[in-house]
Order: sequence, then structure tokens, then C-alpha cells
Amino acid sequence: MKKFKLYLICLFFLSPLSGFSATETSTFDLGDLKYNHYKPQWGVELNMSPYQINNDLFEIPGNTPIWLNHYAIQIEFQPRFVQPYGVLGMGLLTAIHTPSSKDTGTRQELVYSFSLGGELRYQLCYFKNQFIVPNVAYSWEFWKYRLRNNNSSGNLIVQGPTIGAWLLLNFFDSENGKDFFYDYGIARTYLIFEARLLKGSNVSATMSGRAYYTGLRFEF
Repeated sequence: MKKFKLYLICLFFLSPLSGFSATETSTFDLGDLKYNHYKPQWGVELNMSPYQINNDLFEIPGNTPIWLNHYAIQIEFQPRFVQPYGVLGMGLLTAIHTPSSKDTGTRQELVYSFSLGGELRYQLCYFKNQFIVPNVAYSWEFWKYRLRNNNSSGNLIVQGPTIGAWLLLNFFDSENGKDFFYDYGIARTYLIFEARLLKGSNVSATMSGRAYYTGLRFEF
């Protein structure tokens, strides 16, 4: 009888501790499971392309070509039902294009330019924590620009392919990657490198060449 009472006393004091441990382990495992198998449905990209690494030209008849700086923001929707076969994304992008100081004789002709457009992208991403993600895209953009000559303005439709490679930053620090996911809902963070080949023309301007972009991409 004394042994039975002693057993009950020990069970009374130890059961809360064992319950706490089991609960914590279960919660931790479920959290890891969600992080490792989560499929992001949205992507936000912030990138820039300084003229020093560009080979694209904004040309005005009768003037020498103008080199541009590009600053862009992009938002993409990525349907989850196609992700076992790679990641397909579609979204909107907007950008500001400023004349560079590479040639002070031509930079005065273009006052400013901004654009709004759409893009369709396919990521060659087939397994979790894929370190390098190649991708291809095609974009259509509506450019609005203003020239200093007679304070004239114009519109330009440009389009073309994009080829890129992204580096998964979560790969280098998975613990901080998990904390970022739990705190902000961001499942993947990429360092991006892209080459865009956009072309378009009208009677007053022509856009052609190749621009190189770098920046960050967040997927949640």
C-alpha cells in the first residue's frame, strides 16, 4: 500500500513535466514540417541595373545613344498546383529609368522615363532548398518618357526575354531562415542575377540592347 501511494505521488509531480516536454517537441516538429514543405504563392522582387554594367541604349534620332539606370519593383503570383513541375509565375512590374552621367553631352536630352508592365516567368525549381534556381521570363512594358527638346513626351512599348539565376540565401543560414518565416511569413530569400533583352521603337525613340539586374527576391 505504501509503495502504491508513493507511485501516485511521483506520478502527480512528474506528469506535468513530461506533458510539457511532449507538447514542446510536437510543436517544434510541426513547425519544421511546415517550413520545409511550404510552397510560396507570392514573390516580391527589388532590383536595379546601373549603367556601368549595361549594354542597352535609349536612342533618339539625331542624337547619340543614352545609357540608362534602371530601378524596378515586381510582384508575382505563383499557383501552387503547378509547382511540382517547376514554379510558374505571372505578375506586374514597374520601374524608373534615369539617364546616366556616362556622357554629359547626351544625358540632358532625356529628362526621365518610367514604365509599367507584366511578366510571365518559369523557375526551374524542383526540390526543396535548391541552392541555384535558373529561370526564364518574357515581359511586356509600357514606357512613358519626356525629352528636354521642346518639352516633348512620348510612349514606347518594349518587350523581350529575361534569363536569370537566383541564389537561395536560406541555404547558408537555415536557422535564421526559419525565424524569418515564423516572424514575417517569408519562406525564401534569393540574391538575383538577371539579363533582360528588351526592344521597342516608335518614330521618336528606340530602345534596344541588354541590361543586367541584381537585387533581392522574397517569396511568401
